[in-house]
Order: sequence, then C-alpha cells, then structure tokens
Amino acid sequence: MKITRESALQNQDMNQNRRFPFTKVWIDLITLLQDKVTMKRRYIVRSSADSVFSGANAVDVLLRHVRTSPDLFPNQNFGRSNCVRLCQRFLDLRVFLPASSKEASQLKISFCDSKFTFYRFNEENDFI
Repeated sequence: MKITRESALQNQDMNQNRRFPFTKVWIDLITLLQDKVTMKRRYIVRSSADSVFSGANAVDVLLRHVRTSPDLFPNQNFGRSNCVRLCQRFLDLRVFLPASSKEASQLKISFCDSKFTFYRFNEENDFI
C-alpha cells in the first residue's frame, strides 16, 4: 500500500503542522521517491524480487529534485553525499527496506549508493 501525500496530511493535526513545518517537506520527499524511482523485478542471490529500486536511483531522484527546487534547502550546498545521508535516514526510519530478507533482519543497515544494491518500500507503512 502506497502512502499518498493527501492521506498523510489528513492524519496530521493543524497544530502539528505549525509545530513541525518540515513534516510536509518530509512527506513530499517520500511521495517523490515513491513516484519517481524506477521499480523493476531484480534477481538477488538466486531469487527474484518484484518492485525494487537501486540505491543509486533513489539518490539520483532526490538530487535532481533538490537541484530543481533550490528553495527546499536554501542554506546548504546540497550534494550527493547529503542525499545519501537523507536516504540513510529513510532507511533507519523504515520508509524503505533492503530488498533481500537477509539484510532486512539486521539491526543497523547502511544505505549504499550503488546500482547493485536494491531496496523496496515498506508496504505496511509502519515507518517511524
């Protein structure tokens, strides 16, 4: 099940929006990733995984968006390393998970900016 911007914003209280102004930005970035990353079937260690995307593709999508929207992070020179850190944060909060079940069971997983490392969105939407 895909989180939509509308459903996420409906779940928020108006006070919460005032107290946490970057919540909208956060939800917009998650929605952007869900809409723009290239989802494919990939073969991972003798098995296939449907609807996964590469780490490099996620970073490319975020970087392209940040460069076309410079007002998003106005006080920073937001480069590829910052996008990798943002993806690591999404991974820590379980917005997306590693595609392989072996890696998903680990407690601390490092995001890898690689076209050979695959992730899938958390379909339960139980991210933190």
